Amino acid sequence: MLRKILSATLLALMISAFPSETRAQSNRDLICSRAKLDQAVARSEAHSDYDKNKHCSVSCQLTLSCPAPEVMLVGYFKELRDLFGPGKAELKDIQANRMGISFAQSKRARNVRECFEQCDLYFTRPI
Repeated sequence: MLRKILSATLLALMISAFPSETRAQSNRDLICSRAKLDQAVARSEAHSDYDKNKHCSVSCQLTLSCPAPEVMLVGYFKELRDLFGPGKAELKDIQANRMGISFAQSKRARNVRECFEQCDLYFTRPI
């Protein structure tokens, strides 16, 4: 129980690190990620069964067409849901989300295929 409380506090602090105007803009625009999320998740699940790779590639795909702060919030919300639901909340998932976002922002990934290629370089299932 203490672990969940500490994790929730940490996630709340991470979300609050965004400037208030960025959070307000992202809350208005979350429709972008909502509209594209299911398709990005389906493609990522078809590509890899490794959780960190899926986090990276979904975030990368969403950032190709949605604002990065919004995509980061989607990742935070997913971890919060895992924290209080059947999933397993992990800070490494948030790190993978950030990597995916950075691939799209830096133009190392300009399309879905390149998102998969970049995420595959960093997130392969440990042997």
